[in-house]
Amino acid sequence: MKNKLLKTVRGDRAFVEVLLAVTSHGTELVSVACDLALEAGAVTAPVILNHVLRLASPARPASIGVASNLELQSEPRADCERYDSLRQVRHAG
Repeated sequence: MKNKLLKTVRGDRAFVEVLLAVTSHGTELVSVACDLALEAGAVTAPVILNHVLRLASPARPASIGVASNLELQSEPRADCERYDSLRQVRHAG
């Protein structure tokens, strides 16, 4: 992974960004993120850091139900004619 990063433009900076992620997220998590980037064939600092953040973020909470009085009772109707009438150029008479 290091060699692939260093071969890119500003690869040394990208490698330092990945190393800095180790200080805040740990070696194991960054290593897994690097492996995922290698498997995807996209070894760049943004891709690796994206994997790090996705692995570090907690699971999304379960969705909650919506009270029946807050549910949409009638679906809005698309009225393109109204929109077109607003677009028409009106000339002063």
